[in-house]
Amino acid sequence: MKKRLIIPYEENKNSSILIALSKIRVHSDMRFEEIGIWGELFHNKKDIYYDIPVDKLDLLLSSLNLSGFTYNIIEVPDLG
Repeated sequence: MKKRLIIPYEENKNSSILIALSKIRVHSDMRFEEIGIWGELFHNKKDIYYDIPVDKLDLLLSSLNLSGFTYNIIEVPDLG
């Protein structure tokens, strides 16, 4: 089961998004190559959406909190 992490641009525009993306990568299946893509979208004023396994979510959120990021979590619809 996964939940969707949303890092809104407006609330985080003064933060280094590379820090958040690095933390997401450690706690998910994000590939290293995706960091640049998500970073570019963020710098184009887009929110970041990424599905995170529930068992890794608490550690990731704790890490994002310590770094001062604002985020939202929503349920990922089960399509199967």
